Amino acid sequence: QRRRLSIAEKLIHMPTVLILDEPTSGLDSSSSFTICQLLNDLARNHRRTVILTIHQPRLEIFRLFDDLLLLGTGGYQAYFGDAQGASKFFEDNEVTSNGVEFKNYENPADALIDLLEENRSAPSSQYMQEEGHEGQGDDDHDNNGAISQLQDVWESSCEYKALLRVLASLRIGPNDGDGEGEAQEEEEEEGNRGAGWVNQTWILFSRRFERLMSNAYGRIINYAQVCLVTIVICDAFTYATYQNDAFTPAYQATMTLFLVSSYAMITQYLVFVPEYFEERQVVWRERKGGFLKIESYVLAGLVAETPEAILTGILVLGVSYLYCDLNADRGYARFAFVILLIGLSAWQSLIQLLSMMSDSIGVVYTLTFMILGVGTLYGGLTINYSYIPWYFVWAYYISVPALTYRALIFNDLYCCKYTATCEEFQHAMLGLYTPVNLDGGEDMSTATCPSQLQESGTNNPTNMGPAYLAYMNIGQPTKYRALIAMAMMITLFRILAMLVLWAREWAQQNLREEHRDRVLEKFSQLELHRADQGAADRKLGNRN
Repeated sequence: QRRRLSIAEKLIHMPTVLILDEPTSGLDSSSSFTICQLLNDLARNHRRTVILTIHQPRLEIFRLFDDLLLLGTGGYQAYFGDAQGASKFFEDNEVTSNGVEFKNYENPADALIDLLEENRSAPSSQYMQEEGHEGQGDDDHDNNGAISQLQDVWESSCEYKALLRVLASLRIGPNDGDGEGEAQEEEEEEGNRGAGWVNQTWILFSRRFERLMSNAYGRIINYAQVCLVTIVICDAFTYATYQNDAFTPAYQATMTLFLVSSYAMITQYLVFVPEYFEERQVVWRERKGGFLKIESYVLAGLVAETPEAILTGILVLGVSYLYCDLNADRGYARFAFVILLIGLSAWQSLIQLLSMMSDSIGVVYTLTFMILGVGTLYGGLTINYSYIPWYFVWAYYISVPALTYRALIFNDLYCCKYTATCEEFQHAMLGLYTPVNLDGGEDMSTATCPSQLQESGTNNPTNMGPAYLAYMNIGQPTKYRALIAMAMMITLFRILAMLVLWAREWAQQNLREEHRDRVLEKFSQLELHRADQGAADRKLGNRN
């Protein structure tokens, strides 16, 4: 029970990699099997990498292993590969199988351990050369025959060479090996070039995506919540309107798109800000060790976050179009999805930039919420552009939330769902539903109509979308300008995130060097003080 408890303590934070040193030591065979079953379940069903050392596993435990690393005396590698294929490797090799008959063993693990024991008394020829013991142990070598050369046989096998090629293709760090000869150096350099930032990006993307999807139940709950909140927003703006109401349907669509797009932005920073802080320590360690390129990390964030933007966009707009009376023309509906997708991706890029700027999650939340709030308030909808204070005008032009909801509103209203006659428009403007003359004077039935309605005639319905947009100061090219601007922001914010990481790394390096210099200076001063004290003691001794 204590052993399982110690493993459970390590799993509180659900680490990606779990390394265990003899987890079955001191346990009976039944308890050992239970522990190994737990670890196997973590690896297969929870997608965790489990690495453990074990001695003399029973057959049922051995069958749970995916890969096996055999180490001989002195730590040399005798085999690494498929656990169930280890016996076949040694059986097929006539040199190493001499003296050990695998067919006589029910448990392959016992045969492998006996094979290593047989090889124990005589080290391999490579070991003899490296340690300078040529000519020693020849009798042992002869007595044990071919099985005393497990390391040499393994390193000359096709399996070992294939393993090296796989490792070279997966290597994401610098080349630390000395190499043996120009051919090996060229091969290693070629392997490193092949790994590059593309492999790093894929590995980092896989790690982030698996972590996001590790809690499938939680993700389903989150997506259900997105749908539910969207339904509540739509329900608030599906109330019935008066007949011939020229403005209320457009107002309902405007507010629906405004609120659902703002809510979609909120869901993104609630998901990704904690993600960046959860992986921060691992990223800095990998960067410090030279195993991580900043550009790969930033690009992996873009790739891993895009599926979230796609799914959120589908859910939010799908529910909105099904539940609300929006412009359901296929072309406009598709373009609305593109707008929201690009907007969410730009917002995710900004979240990454802000997360790289501070080590305090509270500061990042505050900055993100302030930017979202300013963009929502001064984006040109709740406050008309003419009344926005000059120090907040920037929010109208470069705020991602503002650009997103203005583009969505323009796309929905411009053509050609909302129509009205001049009379209907006049009634809506005056808040009346019968023709009126003010103070018995001039007839307002045409004076209050936009020019396009006056041209079409009093009773001919005309598309009112441009008139609504003009009233809100949302011009015709807005959705295309907004789309291009947000696409550029995706690139800009990711590049700025790289620069911030490089700047912080440079600052930390300078701090470490300054600290080291201060320590060396204090050490030098201490040495000088000791030397002076020693000279003074010697001088005093001579006087005495």
